[in-house]
Amino acid sequence: MKSLSQAIISLLVTVGILGGGSAIASETIIFKYKMFRESISVGELRTFADTGELSSSLEFYLEKSQQEPERLQQALITPIPADSVFLYKFFNSFPGELALDQMSSIVQHPSGTANRQSLRAAFVSSALPDDNLRLIEVMENYPTAEVLVQGDRVIEFYENLNQIMENFDRK
Repeated sequence: MKSLSQAIISLLVTVGILGGGSAIASETIIFKYKMFRESISVGELRTFADTGELSSSLEFYLEKSQQEPERLQQALITPIPADSVFLYKFFNSFPGELALDQMSSIVQHPSGTANRQSLRAAFVSSALPDDNLRLIEVMENYPTAEVLVQGDRVIEFYENLNQIMENFDRK
């Protein structure tokens, strides 16, 4: 039964993404900190998440925002257990939409539109394969070509998401 639910959720997420005319996944992450903006390819961020190797752009950004690369790397790759069916149902409820609105102040579309829907799709798509959320996957699965990230708040984003998953029955 869970497999059927996951297949239906996957179909709904795919239709929602394609029906909105958006790209299937993000290609560029724009990290913002105060007046600084640094564009990083998703590949650069994935390399950093997997290996700890910093591109010059990411190194510049982390230096300017006074962030510890190790903490960011851990936030990107540490899995948060999250059942995809639960996520879909939760993020379509009133409390879930409030949580999405709060978190979309940190990870958002550069235009500031459709943040709730985009973030919901990214969460569910990220959890579908293995019932785990990783921030690197959320950013990779964000359904627009670019995603704007308040870079100095990535750790806060991870902690908020982890808290939500701990506070609600996932399975």
